Amino acid sequence: PRHPRRACRPAHHLPPVPRPGPGGRAA
Repeated sequence: PRHPRRACRPAHHLPPVPRPGPGGRAA
């Protein structure tokens, strides 16, 4: 059975969230 549609990942219509790079700071 398919998994229920949860908010496990950010919506595709939302802007890209600045993730912390390998240096530990937002790129």
